[in-house]
Amino acid sequence: MGIQRDMVNNLTVASLLLTIDFDFMRTTTSLQAGDHPVQTQTISGALVYSGINHSIDAYGLPWEGTTGAAFRMFLDENGNGIYDTNETLVEGGSVNLEHAASFQKSSKGVVTIWELLPYERYNVDIRDVAIVNSLWVPKQKSFSFVAEPNTLKIIDVPFVAVGMIEGTVLRASTKGNEPVAGLKVTVEGITNSNRYTIPLFQDGSLYYVGIPPGKYKIAIDSAQLAMLNCIAEPAKREFEIRATSQGDEISGLDFLLRLIPSMKK
Repeated sequence: MGIQRDMVNNLTVASLLLTIDFDFMRTTTSLQAGDHPVQTQTISGALVYSGINHSIDAYGLPWEGTTGAAFRMFLDENGNGIYDTNETLVEGGSVNLEHAASFQKSSKGVVTIWELLPYERYNVDIRDVAIVNSLWVPKQKSFSFVAEPNTLKIIDVPFVAVGMIEGTVLRASTKGNEPVAGLKVTVEGITNSNRYTIPLFQDGSLYYVGIPPGKYKIAIDSAQLAMLNCIAEPAKREFEIRATSQGDEISGLDFLLRLIPSMKK
């Protein structure tokens, strides 16, 4: 807002400039009052094609020389890592870009980020703390991508429903089968590189939630078996966590420990 006085022509001119930024456009209103009133209205922004829903999206700032990315989060029910039209979009996830001063919005499982620098490599962290179902976790929480110029890049972020396992580990004795305090089991992926060390409860029971789909083998910690001078029956078990929408459950992962007979000459 301003007021100007033209002393030569004995004129007073009042002016007002109002600029408002929205997510989808920038509007500027200019008013000038005096002997010759002038009013101008300017709307600026950019129209960008979104390949996710095949629509034209509006953005508030010029797009030329910048770029954007749309992260589509979905539950990968068939395990192929590709979004299929019948799969559920996962709402509540967010995206954190390292060293990026950008703007983002989230809608129906899609997080859109714009005003990125073209040809720049960005490190991404997927945040899942606000996901409705706590069993749904991203297959890969951290990754990187290179921004492409003058385009909205689609990046699929598959989620999986983790599974639960349960069983018991007991040691045979003259008094019957008894739990062993402080014992641990190891779970190793056969079709992936996941590895878990799981402590047992005081009653010898095994319970763990958070194993993603895949084939695994489970066994008693070998160092602890050696300290107890025991063998496990069976020595190991194999199981598979299936890719489902609600998470798979595997039970019956039971082991019995027996003392190794002493060797007599």
